[in-house]
Amino acid sequence: MAAHLRAISRSPALLHLDYHPRNVLANLHSITAVIDWANVGVGDPRADLARTYTLLAVEPWQADVPPAVLAAFRRELVAGWWVGYAEVAALPSEAELAPFYAWAGALMLVELGHRVPDPAELTPVRAWAAGWRARASHLEHLRPFLFTAAGWEVTASSGWLGHAPCLLRPVVRT
Repeated sequence: MAAHLRAISRSPALLHLDYHPRNVLANLHSITAVIDWANVGVGDPRADLARTYTLLAVEPWQADVPPAVLAAFRRELVAGWWVGYAEVAALPSEAELAPFYAWAGALMLVELGHRVPDPAELTPVRAWAAGWRARASHLEHLRPFLFTAAGWEVTASSGWLGHAPCLLRPVVRT
């Protein structure tokens, strides 16, 4: 197991954990600032990657936007983001990201569960998290490591990556 953990772990990095267009300031040519560092942590950079992708791909929108328009917008946004990411770093495989996508979906459900007025709005997030959880199920024995690597710790959980109740809190390192 130690060899497997070494094989999948990455060097710790500074994680924003809320990186999306509303938190990025830019001019016509480059990013000038990244704001809202309230969720900052240290951990595996794939956690930040998965968290951003999950925010862009499935976070519920409160705006009255036709579903087809929203889907097209999300596709373009994600495609542009992947291109930009690939310009500065190597892209991990889906298999490498599966547990981090499951974690990001679980975290989104925890964060939005009390804020979204209609629970049906979280259906796509639940499906997203469940799909990635199934793909990562062979890593059940690594669950605590994956949360910690992502900069979070599980304070209570009844299952793998997001079966409610799942309480996550940032790991504070002193």
